[in-house]
Amino acid sequence: MLDSIIAPHAHEETRVIVRRLVAVPRAGSLSSALRRVGEIAAARRQRLVANVTAAAPLTQAQEARLAQILSRSYGSEVQVNVGIDPQVLGGLRVQVGAEVIDGTMVTRLQDVRRRFTG
Repeated sequence: MLDSIIAPHAHEETRVIVRRLVAVPRAGSLSSALRRVGEIAAARRQRLVANVTAAAPLTQAQEARLAQILSRSYGSEVQVNVGIDPQVLGGLRVQVGAEVIDGTMVTRLQDVRRRFTG
């Protein structure tokens, strides 16, 4: 089943890694294990990884622009991984390592609600 999901989209090396993660689960979820593998691979290529959450897919131009801005900010090449979550309504949530920049509409609306309710 796994191969039918990722085979059309992934290189053989990626399929081997995912099969191993599924066959020998460690503590945590598969998504967190995949994220960690991505971070290790990026570190070997001397890159940072930015996990971005958006309400809708970004265009290639938007992803490239975001990678350029983050690379300038961090002084290192940044690999941008985009996840889609319609519940964020709009804006972006960007996480690079332990640093989080949350510019989503959901967070902004929650901030406004807190200010009004005290």
